[in-house]
Amino acid sequence: KTSGTTESIYHIAILSNNTTIFAVGSGGLLLKSTDAGNTWATQSSPSAEINRKIKFSPTNESIAYLIGDNAGGSTIVYKSTDGAATWTPQTIPVAADGDPVNLYGLSVVDASNIFVCGGSKRIAKTADGSSWNNINNNTANFYRACWFSSATNGYVIGANGKILATTNGSTFTSEASGVTFILNTIAVNSDGTILIAGAEGTILRKAGVTNQAPVANDDNGGTLQENGADGTVNILANDTDPDGNPTTS
Repeated sequence: KTSGTTESIYHIAILSNNTTIFAVGSGGLLLKSTDAGNTWATQSSPSAEINRKIKFSPTNESIAYLIGDNAGGSTIVYKSTDGAATWTPQTIPVAADGDPVNLYGLSVVDASNIFVCGGSKRIAKTADGSSWNNINNNTANFYRACWFSSATNGYVIGANGKILATTNGSTFTSEASGVTFILNTIAVNSDGTILIAGAEGTILRKAGVTNQAPVANDDNGGTLQENGADGTVNILANDTDPDGNPTTS
């Protein structure tokens, strides 16, 4: 299909209805399709330079984040609360020296758990875009992509074949990639199989792990008295999920 532009396209986001698609790229490109990519229309873009990534919250697709570079190469972070119709600039993660970080990776878990990664060995998290919690991992010069399944579980990849994994959302451990090339993109399918691609035609694959069942523990509501006051018991408070997913009743 023809996009109607000669700009470079860097990223595509497909919404849950499988017909609404957004594409971003150079020259501040922001395209939208409402017919599964058959036709495209240019949208109002917050940037005139490079839009690198656009991601929508899977739990509320009216919320979206966009990262890229503005004039002079400065980093941008924008947020939309109306499905990418309008955008508001957000604060930008900074390096240890206080300079803004060039961002390349973006993962939106839900409306309140957003991760980015990029230069200056920076990984950062925000709940709403107004402030960032920087997570330092001095194992690569820069990171190119990140993917998180929850607020605690995720991967970050980048220079020198680095693959970092976390199960608590704050500390990361290295996983052997077997390569020293830069790794550029990561995708995870429904069974947990991980695919990572990078320079020199590199494609890495890690088989998925079967989802583990939650661990339910006995509940104790205390002593109940006849004709006593009503009480409540949080039946999920002492239950856990090995995969880090929220427990529900």
